[in-house]
Amino acid sequence: MKEEPTKESDTPIYFGEHVNRYRTTDNAYIDADVEGIGLKDAWRFEPPKLLIREAGVGFYATVDYTDDRCLKSVMSFRPAEEKDEPFDQYDVEYFLGFLNSRAMLYYYSKTKGIVEWQSYPRHPQSFIMSLPIPAVDFDDPDEKKAYDEFVDLVKSATDDDEQIDEDLDWEIERAVLDLYGIPKEKRPRIWNELKKLQRLRIVRELFPDAGGDN
Repeated sequence: MKEEPTKESDTPIYFGEHVNRYRTTDNAYIDADVEGIGLKDAWRFEPPKLLIREAGVGFYATVDYTDDRCLKSVMSFRPAEEKDEPFDQYDVEYFLGFLNSRAMLYYYSKTKGIVEWQSYPRHPQSFIMSLPIPAVDFDDPDEKKAYDEFVDLVKSATDDDEQIDEDLDWEIERAVLDLYGIPKEKRPRIWNELKKLQRLRIVRELFPDAGGDN
């Protein structure tokens, strides 16, 4: 593994610590010509693809618009080549917004019974595929409009290599709660429950000032 490429066969590759909320932080390089490396077929990593850190409490995810490879510590999901309706209308950014949300972290903590720091819990693909993400009726003008606006927000979050802007982060969060249909009077319960987990790194990142929003 190298930090910088030194020859043509060096291939960019991500591993777990490179994947953060809405961005990647650098990458490494691996020599694809070394016998025994056994990199998976390149088509598996064609863009756009959803990258999710395999281990950790909660989810660290982003969209990668390159053909860079991933080690096992990063799960890579890309759209199928041939999709039936209405699945051909979904953007990967739609799923990204939910994965990185506080609402999803709340669901994760309740489903997994997380009450304190745990050492490198892993996310099976089956669990990722079972996460509750609202379906969209693309024939409904209101739902389609809400979908388009949400995807545009998430795309804005992936435009910058820096940490997501706090105001944009909360704008996405409010849209997530609207899409879930969670009424405003019930939203503080989510924040209050998550703040009890302040020892967790991801909670400290999502609530840096221990503040809240509704």
